[in-house]
Amino acid sequence: MKQGIRLCLMTVAVAALCGGCATSSVSNRDAASPDSSKPDALLEKDFVLEVLRHVHRWHFDQSYVLEAGKMETLEVWGRRLHPTLDEGDRSEYAELWIPAVKTLVKLKRSEYRVPGINLDIAERSFKVTRVNRQPEAPALRRHYQVREYAVKEIQDYLFTMRSHRIPLSDTLRESARRLIAEYLDRVYPAPFAVAQTFYISPLSPVCNELWVFWETGRKVMLFTADMDLTSPGFTRLSQLRMQVIDLDRDVVTSTREVPGSNAFVTKDWVGRLFFNCILYGEKLVRTPDEINQRRTEERSKPVPQ
Repeated sequence: MKQGIRLCLMTVAVAALCGGCATSSVSNRDAASPDSSKPDALLEKDFVLEVLRHVHRWHFDQSYVLEAGKMETLEVWGRRLHPTLDEGDRSEYAELWIPAVKTLVKLKRSEYRVPGINLDIAERSFKVTRVNRQPEAPALRRHYQVREYAVKEIQDYLFTMRSHRIPLSDTLRESARRLIAEYLDRVYPAPFAVAQTFYISPLSPVCNELWVFWETGRKVMLFTADMDLTSPGFTRLSQLRMQVIDLDRDVVTSTREVPGSNAFVTKDWVGRLFFNCILYGEKLVRTPDEINQRRTEERSKPVPQ
């Protein structure tokens, strides 16, 4: 069985590689061709490999696999985007296009000041905000810097890093725990009578998302922020957001069932979520007494300012 799984991973990687976050309108400055004499950090190998790993884990579908024959290199296009920003917002935007699988990866590096609370958001690197599958690149090839990466090196990286985990910091756990407690108090105010099981997805160094599958409650919780969730210094609860997906109500077979709506997720996506949370994530089981004690503790804590 293990040999079969490894063969499947190798086949996927060689076959194509594969494969979220509002986007902004882009100005005409993007029409200019990039200066290819100055290599863009967007296309540095370490960063691209990690982006490919994230896309592979969270957005890959078997229908993406192409007949690539003896393809030895994977081409990736990268360019900076220049949307109109609010005054004082110095955030950067970019995108990567992977022609072999017709996949567009939107990226953002946040840098701005939150008015009223004297909080500066300044990320060190770009993070994935959206991944789209589409027929053509958003612009012609000449508007991008283009690099090639050895498929063998990519496939080795995907396999070697398949179970790599970044530890969740205590501050991130505390922030997420408070949001969960607030949600439970609002939606499930009565004390629990049975143990509750949760699965926490691995963190990605190139995406500020944390997914939690609440198995007992049949819910999925998404935590996001405009700052690096992998940093031990993540302490400001006000910057952590939570969205809840109901697996009994919010799942459809295909997006064609609800054209134009982003309020639903597909069964294929749920399968990928289970793969990441259950197979490679962290399992937590809390007894009713533990759950109720944590809820009481969170209620007694002062709300962070």
